[in-house]
Amino acid sequence: MARPHSALVDLAASRPIPKLRDVDALLRSAREHKMYGLLWQASKQDEVELPRDAQATLAMWSLSAQAHNRSLWVSLEEDVRMLESIGLAVATAKGVTAEERWYPSLGTRPTSDVDLLLAPSALSRADEALAMFQSTHPLNGSLGCLAENGDLQSVDILDQLGNPLDLHFDLLKMEVVTKQSDVIWGRTRRIGTPTGGEVRALDPECSLIHFLVHINKDRFSRLLSFADIVRLVKQENLDWEFIDEFVRDEGIEAQVYLSLETVYEWLDLQPPSHPAPAGWRRVVWTRLWPSSMHLQGDLGLTRVHRRQFWLGVMSRGRTLEAVRRWLRRVFPPVVLLDYYFPGFGGPYLWHLMAGRFDSARKRRKVVRSLANFEAKA
Repeated sequence: MARPHSALVDLAASRPIPKLRDVDALLRSAREHKMYGLLWQASKQDEVELPRDAQATLAMWSLSAQAHNRSLWVSLEEDVRMLESIGLAVATAKGVTAEERWYPSLGTRPTSDVDLLLAPSALSRADEALAMFQSTHPLNGSLGCLAENGDLQSVDILDQLGNPLDLHFDLLKMEVVTKQSDVIWGRTRRIGTPTGGEVRALDPECSLIHFLVHINKDRFSRLLSFADIVRLVKQENLDWEFIDEFVRDEGIEAQVYLSLETVYEWLDLQPPSHPAPAGWRRVVWTRLWPSSMHLQGDLGLTRVHRRQFWLGVMSRGRTLEAVRRWLRRVFPPVVLLDYYFPGFGGPYLWHLMAGRFDSARKRRKVVRSLANFEAKA
């Protein structure tokens, strides 16, 4: 299964769920689109009627998500404590803090990692942040320069508990440098944690912009990302004037507002009032992210993965910068070549071609495996 079960679409849109027949298909879809936590919550509240074995399956998945998210909270608080102890300020995005703010309980929003944004003023100290967690990381000694130059906008590492940590240097990660990083940082706020502590987090407006940009990068693959957006909009009293001004100054009206329209159209909901992008950017965006690509689940996450590089090109007034960044992506610095494609030696071009060929081969293998699985399901 790829497209989500219709009952899950109703669940994401906060509509009543009709009586179900194909429960097995519903469970498979809930697993693939990360909606099983919300489905289990609906079952516990008698909003959906499910057989006992289906309830047991959902309970097992949800308990596993609860345990993992609880572990991520421990990691998040300790990661922040460690970084702040050396004077590095960070803010959290998405993840367990999104669940805490816009979801009913722990485990209802499955989360894979911790996302932290390093303060714009601290980019030159990115190596210190990296050394706190992985002193033998291959980018140690180079990360600060890469972050300041915009050659690397985030790095994936493991924290002290062994949980994945995505350390961001540029929140929107569209290849081009976010012009208003200081604005984003200036709007962060402290929020409470389950242990009674506090961490810095994005404000709701910047969180929504982040969700709407990021859903492009994920090719609109999973229904949970749609639920993130509509739940945030419904529960927060958003400053739409700020959102309009921010996306206009950043030149990303098409990427943000066409994503908003897409989410609400799929969920058959009326979107908030917003400017309607027009012109060539709307045409190009629609062709790059057509409806046939949306909500394809695991398969959607592995196919056409380079579409995200068009986000910068489509940003108004940023085309030349985006092309330069594209060339840096095509021909990365040597230190990044070793990082992206370890195990391949030889001259620069040979290393680059061999690494890219191997990555493409592995990706095709994954896509074929997922396609075969979908065909048998």
